[in-house]
Amino acid sequence: MRRNKSGFTLVELLVVITIIGMLMSLLLPAVNSARESARQLQCKNNMRQCAIAAVSYESRTGKFPGYRNVIGTNTANTAQAIGTWVVPLLSDLGRNDIADAWGDGPSKQPAPIDLTTGILNFRQAPSIDLLLCASDPPITQGDPKLSYVINAGIELTSYAFPPGSGGSQQMLEVSNSPANGIAHDSSTATTAGYVDSHDGLTTTLLFSERMLGERADADSRWDIGDRINSFSNLMKLNTVFVWKAPPDSSLNMPAPSTYPDDVARVNGGSTGDPSVTFPRPSSSHPGGVVVTFCDTRTIYLQENVAYHVFVQLMTPWGARSSQYGNYTTYLLDDADYK
Repeated sequence: MRRNKSGFTLVELLVVITIIGMLMSLLLPAVNSARESARQLQCKNNMRQCAIAAVSYESRTGKFPGYRNVIGTNTANTAQAIGTWVVPLLSDLGRNDIADAWGDGPSKQPAPIDLTTGILNFRQAPSIDLLLCASDPPITQGDPKLSYVINAGIELTSYAFPPGSGGSQQMLEVSNSPANGIAHDSSTATTAGYVDSHDGLTTTLLFSERMLGERADADSRWDIGDRINSFSNLMKLNTVFVWKAPPDSSLNMPAPSTYPDDVARVNGGSTGDPSVTFPRPSSSHPGGVVVTFCDTRTIYLQENVAYHVFVQLMTPWGARSSQYGNYTTYLLDDADYK
């Protein structure tokens, strides 16, 4: 007796392939969303650890770290070693080994400095996982990339020479007033008590994400050194985020749509534009950035947050800050930024 051969027809195979394709199209976005959620959670945890380290440092020293810090003096030539906000926190981040190499660890070994340039010759600057966002990997693996930046207050002057070049002569001048931000030059210090007694630790930003360094094609780095008697421009451009004041005192809140420039807003500007070097919060996360407050509370700040709300979150004492008009008296509502 002859048996019929069993098998799929061409039409049946096409139906099965179509169904599998439809299922994959439904599954892949969910997988990508889950991966991004995991990366965002890791980013929040990393930034909160940085905030805990900064709070620990403040408790021990009576001040938050500056964007520029004197970390030691070479005993042979009395030149000062200057470090970013990361260097004073290395011990609090559990990296005494790196802190020692920078002359800021328990052994307080002097860091060798070039007398001519004032730049550290001996930089032990490995990549540190706690300083990296998983959604923002380094351009060059192993580089001391810095995904997180500190609140340095108001921007006074920002320009590039030549314009839009992204060259090494980027400039950024920031105010040293504690009312405008947290991290300043080594000559000025902001304390937790100052913040707590004015606008409050729970509503003052300490850290944010930032994707770009002083050039659109370069990572921010935590190991940027400093020249003697320099303006510390690379250090500021690489390791801080700032806010932009209204152009004149006639502006009232809310500000017109033309203020500020798009590049100053959260996630503003195109990351591929070499002229976009304004130190604003930016990330690879969709729709916003991870930020941490001075009480270590960490949230996801939406990129469409009103700019006057963003400025209030950055100023430890808005009423005495360099804002204009009604900005100084605006009272934050939790719904403004959550």
